[in-house]
Amino acid sequence: FSGTQTGEATANGNYIDVVDRAGARINSLSRNRTGKAILDPNLSPFTIEFWCKIPAQQNNNQIICQKKSSLSNNFTLALSASNSTTSGSIMFGITSGSNYSFVSASIEKGSFVHIAGVYDPKGDQKTKLIIGDKVTSSSLSTVFENLRYSGANLTIANGEQARINNIVFDQYQTFSGSIDEFRFYHSARNKNIIQKENKKAAHDDNLKLYFKFNEISGSHVGNDIVFDSSGNSLHSYVENHNPSISRVTG
Repeated sequence: FSGTQTGEATANGNYIDVVDRAGARINSLSRNRTGKAILDPNLSPFTIEFWCKIPAQQNNNQIICQKKSSLSNNFTLALSASNSTTSGSIMFGITSGSNYSFVSASIEKGSFVHIAGVYDPKGDQKTKLIIGDKVTSSSLSTVFENLRYSGANLTIANGEQARINNIVFDQYQTFSGSIDEFRFYHSARNKNIIQKENKKAAHDDNLKLYFKFNEISGSHVGNDIVFDSSGNSLHSYVENHNPSISRVTG
């Protein structure tokens, strides 16, 4: 993902906007055409996980992944501003009305690392970041009545202003970096399972979205499509797709 200064033209950065309706975005290539909303956790636990490489350079606030129906109803996984070229800080926050939960952790720049954001309302009710073999948890447990986002789109490498940790977070750049094996589960996955399956997902009914990012590169019709391998047909487009940068290996 190329990144861009939002003040100059957010639209110039490439990103993915996942329409949360089965088969709705690319109906002709979809087996599941029910139009059913898939991703809202509601009362379920959930896990976001992916491989990520952040460039060895300074960065401003960037949103990596977000689902949002309003300023105070969202989950957001973001990279906070950093002047360092060797490390940065990942933030994972859930906000619902006046309730919020938040965790942050350090991440190495310049190489691929595996990241997972986890929340389990049926477990300890803490937000967690699992980065490599390190688990960081929020300091307090938080009970959310129901995590509903009215079927709002899920964005990857872009997002909007959101309340995180009881402060307003603004992105100043779309995400700049590389992402692979992006998955969204309606289950709370632990470190052992994540490390066992972080390179290839096993069959799991709780897997709701799975972008392998293994589409064929080149100048051909449909080269901006990313296929959902979860079975839910949430196939999407890379917005502002640039074949010369979008399909490289990081």
